Amino acid sequence: MDADVKKGSITPLLDDSAKFQFLETIDKDAFSAIWRKSLSYIPWESQCRKYLELNFEGKYKKYLQETGKSDDRYAGIYEDLNMSGDFSPATVAEFLKNHQGLDFTLYKHRLWATVFLLRMAEPLEIPDDLNSRVVLSTDKRVYELSALPEKRPILNAL
Repeated sequence: MDADVKKGSITPLLDDSAKFQFLETIDKDAFSAIWRKSLSYIPWESQCRKYLELNFEGKYKKYLQETGKSDDRYAGIYEDLNMSGDFSPATVAEFLKNHQGLDFTLYKHRLWATVFLLRMAEPLEIPDDLNSRVVLSTDKRVYELSALPEKRPILNAL
C-alpha cells in the first residue's frame, strides 16, 4: 500500500453510488453530525459529481477535539481538520499506511475509519487525451499544447 500512497493511486473501497445510496438511508441528525446537510457537486466537463463535505460545526469535529485531549492521533486529526478544512494528504497517507495498527474493538477507531472511508471519493476519470485538448492563449496567439516544441522553453515559442 505504501507505493500506492506515493503514486496517488488509492482506490476507495466503496463506489460512490453505493456510498450515497447508504447515506440517503441514515437519519438526518446522524448525517449532519459528521457531514454537511446537503450533498455538494463538483462540475467535471459536462457532468456533475457528488462529494461529501465534513460539517465543521458538527458533533464529529467536537468529538475529535475531546478525544484528542487524551489521544495524540486524534489531536492531530482535529488540528489538521481545523487548519486545512479537510483531511490533509498527510492524514490520508497516515491512515492508509497505519490502519492495520488500529484496534477496531475501540469505538473511536471504528468511527474514524468509517468517516475516513466514506469521505474518500472515487477518483475522477481523466480522459487519456486531456493534455492534447489543453489550449494555451495569449493576447494575440493561441497555441495547442500538443503542438508546442518539446525542447524549446514555452517562452521562446511565444
